[in-house]
Amino acid sequence: MIVALIYVIILTVSGWFFAAFKWRLAGFIHAGLMLGIAGIVFYEIMNGIVTSPGSDNAAAGIVAGADLVFILLGLFTAICGIAVMMYLFSEKGDSVKPH
Repeated sequence: MIVALIYVIILTVSGWFFAAFKWRLAGFIHAGLMLGIAGIVFYEIMNGIVTSPGSDNAAAGIVAGADLVFILLGLFTAICGIAVMMYLFSEKGDSVKPH
């Protein structure tokens, strides 16, 4: 739990620094952590935990709905992480220097 909290704090703060000051290092950290979240989601999908909610009962529907949200958030973080990396590796990203 503490590791996850530190992960989220670093993810958020690096995103703020990248957005406010256009620091490339903060952008790489932010994008890498976002792609890490997407990788965790992808691993869980491949592992079968997300796609098999269990027995057929009322709780299975709730778990399936939560799994769908989990998958959509993973997809969103992957798209955002890739977009930040594309920006950093583009010419526009190369010309941006820290203040």
